[in-house]
Amino acid sequence: MGNTTNNRIESQFGKLKDIITSRRRLSECIRLLLSVLTSSDVISMQHQYADRCRYHNSYTGVGAEYFSLVTDYACRKILQQISLAETNKYAVSEVDSDGDPNAKTFTVVNNKTAETYTVTHSCVQCTCSFNTGMLLPCRHIFAARHTASLSLYDTTLVADRWLLTTHATSIDARGSGMPEKTSMLIGSVGNGSARTLNRREKYNKALKLTNKLAVVMDNMNLMNSLHS
Repeated sequence: MGNTTNNRIESQFGKLKDIITSRRRLSECIRLLLSVLTSSDVISMQHQYADRCRYHNSYTGVGAEYFSLVTDYACRKILQQISLAETNKYAVSEVDSDGDPNAKTFTVVNNKTAETYTVTHSCVQCTCSFNTGMLLPCRHIFAARHTASLSLYDTTLVADRWLLTTHATSIDARGSGMPEKTSMLIGSVGNGSARTLNRREKYNKALKLTNKLAVVMDNMNLMNSLHS
């Protein structure tokens, strides 16, 4: 597509660009991408990755419960945030907004930089970029939960996309349901009998498929890193 790529996932797309050129038809590109997603090798590696995420770690410290809930990658991010919250780096105070008990929040201040973050009174959401971007609990949430004497383990702190059950469902869907969906998608993008899709519709369909491919590539790289 003419873009320059430099990160881990995008580098994989750079390799695809050497093969999928602008001269190839969109329907042909999608067929090739779907063949990768539904290949037995990729599905097998996905199952292996899910198994390793669930059982490979023997950590028993604070936050170990998250290993049975989320992927290995997400769990390591969470444990890192927990360790950062256990320091004396942050000052946490409860803020009462206009006397409304339902509007109470926690203010978390970085003692060194004076940066201020707001955590909901239920200690499940924060205004920091990590929590809003990754949809994982941040150090500020854990610092507030320490202050509120709440458990650091809470399933509501994690978005569905990080759950092991979500990944297992996604893998099973690629292994059993994709072939039927493939013909439908290819038919509508290629020589569809109903109508010809416009450029935006073609782009949106291709984007959804490449996003799925990105997840597969990312998980494959994570799995390889566990072996190293």
